[in-house]
Amino acid sequence: KVELENNLDVLVESLRTLNGIPGVSLAVVDLRNQAFITKGYGKRRVDQDDPVSDETLFCLASNSKLFTGIYSALVEKYTGISLDQRINDIQELRDDEDIFLMLNSCALSQELTLRDLLSHRTGTKDDSPTLTLGGDLDTRDTFASRSRHLLQQQPIRSKYQYSNSGYTLAGHVAEKLCQTSSFCITMLGNTWEEG
Repeated sequence: KVELENNLDVLVESLRTLNGIPGVSLAVVDLRNQAFITKGYGKRRVDQDDPVSDETLFCLASNSKLFTGIYSALVEKYTGISLDQRINDIQELRDDEDIFLMLNSCALSQELTLRDLLSHRTGTKDDSPTLTLGGDLDTRDTFASRSRHLLQQQPIRSKYQYSNSGYTLAGHVAEKLCQTSSFCITMLGNTWEEG
């Protein structure tokens, strides 16, 4: 592990310097050997000398979509519930309610799949400000309850239409699906963040 860490330090510092990156934090996880390395390199801000640590938070932007996609695929694997299953037909999600996720129209709500959300083909307008009215205090449940305010601009599956809101909803649906399976919870944890 020490040799790996020393080689990693040399590699990261040379790439960081070569590419003019002020700072970076990273984690290397080797599950097979139970090896974990978390480190920070460089500084937090260009205009200050505060160093980056393994606890420094950076904005991930759309990189979190990668994690949501992988998490969703793992949830499919561990629950056996297909990404192509209509979300509101999944009995485990409904808790004796008629509908789990309500969107702008009944037709859209009835047809929507997790794959639709992940592939940006719901036809709804991306409107994160409407869904995030409460800011950081909102839960994913609250965010999902506001999804009925997303305006449908295109028929479902008719056109690619980039949607941050759709990916947030995808993470919410995948998390709720995982919570329906004790095996999935054992493999991924109880929340998107744990997965």
